[in-house]
Amino acid sequence: ADFEYVRASMHEGVKRYLLKPVDPEELSSALKDIKDELIREKAEEYREERAKKLMEDQLADIREQYLLQLVRDEWAGLSISEEKLMYLGLETFCNQEVRFLSVEIRGSMSRSDLRALFLPFRMICRELAEERALSFVDASYPHMVHYISRIDDVNTLATDVQRAAKEFLGLE
Repeated sequence: ADFEYVRASMHEGVKRYLLKPVDPEELSSALKDIKDELIREKAEEYREERAKKLMEDQLADIREQYLLQLVRDEWAGLSISEEKLMYLGLETFCNQEVRFLSVEIRGSMSRSDLRALFLPFRMICRELAEERALSFVDASYPHMVHYISRIDDVNTLATDVQRAAKEFLGLE
């Protein structure tokens, strides 16, 4: 009887409304429809999240490849566009003097044991980078993590990586 109430409810997200007395079949049908709609919405959210994660991962891969190119070809030797750095999320390095730091895990254990510790090592390296550096890897060097950092942060970062690798993983 109160159309404005129904309209306001629909605006707030009500999917269906039923009038009393409610027919059990009508209630069952409404609940099934809402359940199906929720399943479709969740599936769509999942697809969107996967697509977003895939794009973020691809951007991270492109960023790492670009940084590897800069490391191999020496930063100063390339004409680096601020636009490209900004697009890749590297704008903090625009017009700044930076250093590259490479750290490699070593230990008195087998290659397979070192390989098994690389993921935890890489995670430690990423965590230590935080706001002061960007870490990346080169598949050609399976036990190394590289950093790009502002000059004033690189020595502290190297010391922090050495300490954490020794403390948490027993590595040099």
